[in-house]
This record gives sequence, structure tokens and C-alpha cells, in this order.
Amino acid sequence: MKSEFAEKQYENFLNAELYAIPSDQVAEKVLGYDATALPPANDPIWSYLGYPPSFSLSGTVLYPQHWTNSPGGNPTTKQLAMTNIQSTSLVLQYKRSEYLKTKNSRQYHLWNRPYYRFAVDAHQQKVLEILENNLSKSALVRYVAPNFHTIQEIALNRQNRAIAKESGYVSPSKLKGHYYWTFTTPGSWGKANVFRGEYETFEKLETLINKLQRLSTDDLKNTIIKTANGFLDTLNELNLYYTERDKSKSEQIEFLLNLLQSDDNSLISGAENEEILKSLRIIEYSKIFLNVDWKLCLFSLD
Repeated sequence: MKSEFAEKQYENFLNAELYAIPSDQVAEKVLGYDATALPPANDPIWSYLGYPPSFSLSGTVLYPQHWTNSPGGNPTTKQLAMTNIQSTSLVLQYKRSEYLKTKNSRQYHLWNRPYYRFAVDAHQQKVLEILENNLSKSALVRYVAPNFHTIQEIALNRQNRAIAKESGYVSPSKLKGHYYWTFTTPGSWGKANVFRGEYETFEKLETLINKLQRLSTDDLKNTIIKTANGFLDTLNELNLYYTERDKSKSEQIEFLLNLLQSDDNSLISGAENEEILKSLRIIEYSKIFLNVDWKLCLFSLD
């Protein structure tokens, strides 16, 4: 049974939660407030980010869009030089789950009970494998899929801010050579098809946050630059991969690489933090082209 909601609807609801994970959930030390030090409850930054008066937040994920309303629309040196903060990147590929409950379902024998699955697209998988390898020391790359499939479930989870909690996360490297990922609940085992006796963890939100925190060893500036370099390396590898396999794809990648590596953008050249702005531009264009989402995660050292 296919999900009753669209993949984009799931993506939007999940993003809304990751944008501001409440402090009573697992990520109380994940920070993100326009790249400034943690403001008091009455700080105008909260209204800037769209929160009600007297609101204070100790957990969220920083989006590049947070900078768009600042003077010039770019991060300042002060914003990039936060103290007691370390950061890392999270790259997500959203998937919509199918719910299967009949015994003649292809992977039913792996579970002997109703289960969920999502299909692995060969091109998408190749992109994520290369991206995960290139970002292994500075980011996590994950598929994310819901452990629910009905309109009623997504509405209830949205109301309870439980979309992220009721989703599972899995590394692309675990799906190499497979056509499907099957699971029953986040935090337990997942199984790929064709199943060869391998069990892999279908991570829950708490596990993902803990891994991000352990990976966060860089400051904000270095994380952005390393992430951008990882995207560029991925585009170059994909270009080589498709040169003899798909000329059209190769030409598209070459065009994007030439665009990203050009120095004639008047909005960037000569600006404060030119290297950062170029890196953000690389990430933004690359994630759209590669059809992935990127989030910058900040962690307090306090």
C-alpha cells in the first residue's frame, strides 16, 4: 500500500520540525539562531526567526536561509566566529514508505509480519554513496523515511511534532547493491533486499543526533568550506562516472562545475567572507542538482 501523502508533504513537515527541535526532546544542545550566541527570551532574534514573544530555544538546526534577512543577506565575520560552538553537516534524501501486510509481498518472508519499505533508485544511490564517502569526516549522509503511511498518521504526528521521531535514518553505504530497504520501526534492525543475512540499524532520531554531535569537531566556517569541497568532489566523480555512460548527464555536470568555479559573480567577488559565500553557493546549487537536502548543525560546548 502506497503512502496516502506526497513525498514533498512529508519533506516539508519534517523540515519544519528539524528547523526547531523543542528543548524537551533529544537535541537540547543543538543550537541554531541566526549564527549568534544563545539570545535571552526577549531578544528580537526570536521574532526574526518567526517565534512568539518571550520565546527561548535551546535546540534547532541552522538553515542558510536564516541569513537572508540580515544586512546584505550574508553571514558576518562576527556570526561566523561564534565561541563555544562546534558544527557539522547533515545531508538528507527523503523517501516515502510503502506499507505491505500480505504474505505474498516480496519481502514478507524477511519479517513474517507487516512491514515498510522504500525503493532504491540506482542513480540516486550512486550520488549518495559518493557524497557520503567525500563527506565522511565532516557530515552525515542519510536516507530518511516515515514509519507511517496514512493521512491520519501524518496529521497526528505533525500535531504532536513527532514526524522526525517517527522516522528512521539509514546510511546509503548500507544499501549498496540493493533494490529496497525494509523495516518495521526506527531504532531496530532494517533489512535490504536481496537479504543475505545482513542486519543494519535503522537509526532513530536520538541516534542520529548523537552521531552528529560526535562528528562536530569544526567551527562554523570550516564546516561550510569542507562541505562545499565535498560536494565539488562528488560532482567531479559523477562527471567521470557518467562520461562513458550518459553523455547528457556528464554535460549537465560539467556546465554546473564551470558555473560554480567561476569567479565572475558580482554578489560574491570582493565581499566580506568571500570564501564562505562561494562555499554556500556551491552547496546550494549542488544540493538542488543532486536532489538532496543540507542542514548545518551546531552544538554547544558548554
